[in-house]
Amino acid sequence: MPVARPAKPAKTTARPNKARAARRAAAPATTARRRSPPKRRGEGADRRAEILAATRRLLLAEGPEGVSMRKVAAAVGVSSTAVYLYFREKDELLDAICYDVFDRIVPALESLMAAPGDPLDRLRLGLQLYLRFGLQHPDEYRAVFLTRRPNNGWDHLAPLHHVDRWGNPRVNTFMFLVEGLRRCVEAGRIRDGDLTLMAEVVLGAQHGLLALLLNAPEQKWSDTDALVEANVELILRGLAP
Repeated sequence: MPVARPAKPAKTTARPNKARAARRAAAPATTARRRSPPKRRGEGADRRAEILAATRRLLLAEGPEGVSMRKVAAAVGVSSTAVYLYFREKDELLDAICYDVFDRIVPALESLMAAPGDPLDRLRLGLQLYLRFGLQHPDEYRAVFLTRRPNNGWDHLAPLHHVDRWGNPRVNTFMFLVEGLRRCVEAGRIRDGDLTLMAEVVLGAQHGLLALLLNAPEQKWSDTDALVEANVELILRGLAP
């Protein structure tokens, strides 16, 4: 007697749950927080520049207290861990802002110091160069000189070439001014005196003009070029033998 085979189960086609599909369609799309893609080999300098730029913006907008590694990371679009790959802590990051600004003027000052000619003429050009640099980079100058922060690592008496407290090689641009004054004294072009004191007075005179122009641009100051020239000439007259 033949044995009846069990009937095969009928194939069922899963029907989409219309209610679930409707809920999905109606749900607002969520956007994951975007982060910058990992840098390829050789692009680390770009990321470092992005971190410094974001830090500079925060420093100007919120002061030193408003800068944190977390805020910088958010502004750049990376994790806090990525920022720590370049800077060990906030103070190192803020120190780097200072040095990064003045690293831009170092090549011009080095060329000026190496040029032949009257040391007084080179000093004059250097003083003009400094003022114009500050005027052309207002945000950078404000971040370094017009924003006070505790635990500032900048030492204006450090040697021209030195290593900072984080172990990084640095150039102290203040020493270009001291050296320029020394050469002028040796050539008899300005009076003798305490070179560091003279350089501090000169820096104060130049900084005062920059602070006025950058912090109160709404005032009807005299022509900028005329102010730059007058500032430098008054300094040199005061240094005359």
